[in-house]
Amino acid sequence: MISQGEVEAALIKGGAIRELLLWYERHYGSTYAVDLGRRLPPHLSRQLDVARPGLGLLTNVWYPSPIVHAILDSIAARHDEDELRSITAEANHFAVRSLTRGVYQFLFRMVGSPELYAKHIQRAWNLLHSTGKRVIMLDEGIADSTIEDWPGHHPWLCEITTHTMQAVFVAMGCRDVQLERLSCVAQGAPRCRSILRFRDP
Repeated sequence: MISQGEVEAALIKGGAIRELLLWYERHYGSTYAVDLGRRLPPHLSRQLDVARPGLGLLTNVWYPSPIVHAILDSIAARHDEDELRSITAEANHFAVRSLTRGVYQFLFRMVGSPELYAKHIQRAWNLLHSTGKRVIMLDEGIADSTIEDWPGHHPWLCEITTHTMQAVFVAMGCRDVQLERLSCVAQGAPRCRSILRFRDP
């Protein structure tokens, strides 16, 4: 069982969510930020700037996971689950395209093929999350992903992470990329698991 102290100590890099917020604000505006005040204590809300795009999050700065969780909860409160999944998929494709051209383009080169993705996923994960064990088992046309020991987990951050994998495989040039989520710790499972089916470029 993960304690509240472990959750508060877990850090998430701004780059893991900033591009998604920029996409969201272009499509839906930034009024979701009004809700953050009641979700965050002052010492955490002071790390955000609601007047700036993406709440002022900086790509290479580590933030306590409760900040990211509160941002996602504020967005989730405005949409039903189907809308959120659609938003997550579209925003991730935008974010991955942006990151492959920006400061994280080296990260895409590190994981720029299914084989490299499976080999280096933990190293890539550690650049964005201070907690969590990520494993990709690769078989012909299948990437089997698991995440565990992740105090920074949040249901929609998990959804974002899964759709990021799909968007990365599309950016690699893989074809017929299909995602299936199998389990999540938010639903009582011991680990988060998803399957990605694809055809090579």
